[in-house]
Amino acid sequence: MSNINIAARTRVAGVDLNFGAILDPYAFEDGHLINTYQFSKNGKLARLTSTNVSFGLSFKSKEGKEKDKEQAKMTPEQKSEIERVKLRQKTGDVPQYADFSVPWDLSFNYSFRYSKPNPEMKSIITQTVDFNGNVSLTKQWKVGFSSGLDVEKMQLTFTQFNLFRDLHCMQMSLNLIPFGFRQSYSFSIRATSQLLKDLKLTKQKSYQDNVSY
Repeated sequence: MSNINIAARTRVAGVDLNFGAILDPYAFEDGHLINTYQFSKNGKLARLTSTNVSFGLSFKSKEGKEKDKEQAKMTPEQKSEIERVKLRQKTGDVPQYADFSVPWDLSFNYSFRYSKPNPEMKSIITQTVDFNGNVSLTKQWKVGFSSGLDVEKMQLTFTQFNLFRDLHCMQMSLNLIPFGFRQSYSFSIRATSQLLKDLKLTKQKSYQDNVSY
């Protein structure tokens, strides 16, 4: 038999809740799995090897909520096209464009994970809180940020800041990762039209520039 996978998802009072678990139907003995069902050994259906729980909260300006309602009425093809555009507007984790039609947005996500594949060893527990947002300082300037907190270690996780300037047919962006092993920055001026997406000026310093091979 393969592992038993359990997954559940729901939305309560505007909060997205996710739950998952993996159970192993075989018993564990002397440091390894044995060809005996856990039920035969102690009457339990299976061993819980891992579980995860996560939930998220998001807040948006009135304009952002209205935009979400409009997208909810779109056809699957239209939604897929919007997702493709969003992917083209990012390079890895770095956003290249900002949506100036939404004045502000903010989101929080909490994740808890328990793992114990070997019942003879100590369990591993991780807890993280991720948060990100964007705020328009003026009609032409916008700042964005994303970061997180490792609750177990009480340390900040991957953190970045973004600054955008609307230049009418072009957009300026500055991305900064201030600390960590991915410390870097990038500055660019890009055409906003998809037809002129290759028209850009970029200056950057990657964390890979300091890596020796």
